Amino acid sequence: MEKTTRTTRAEKKEQALACLRGLQVAKPYIEDFEQNDKVYVFENLYGYPAPGNEDVFIKLKEIEKKYKCLVYAVIHSEMYFGDCYNFLLVPDDPEDWEWLLRSSGALHSILAYVWNRSYEANSEMGTISCLSMAGGLTRAA
Repeated sequence: MEKTTRTTRAEKKEQALACLRGLQVAKPYIEDFEQNDKVYVFENLYGYPAPGNEDVFIKLKEIEKKYKCLVYAVIHSEMYFGDCYNFLLVPDDPEDWEWLLRSSGALHSILAYVWNRSYEANSEMGTISCLSMAGGLTRAA
């Protein structure tokens, strides 16, 4: 039998805000998400609004619809295995929230959907490592 425990967007947003604070993201990014639902894409620690990149914004909406999750930030990273966009998210099931964020100083393990634009078949949900510095984010591994 399928689980029926589901959460509201407001509950997911509270978790997302807690994650952004835990990731030590700069206050303007957090406030823009809190007040305007604006998601930022971080490249080399600098953030820009996701709607500024149409492909990423479309993928963000697809992920939210498919997984019934809330995406709160995106980290763009050029990895040896491809050009990746890491969608940091809060899943619908609260039982999965224990994996949202685990931190050790500026190094964090976070739940994300990784979209590998170079090799679509390698896109997947899981945890990634990232670093927070100067109010921005970058993928570590």
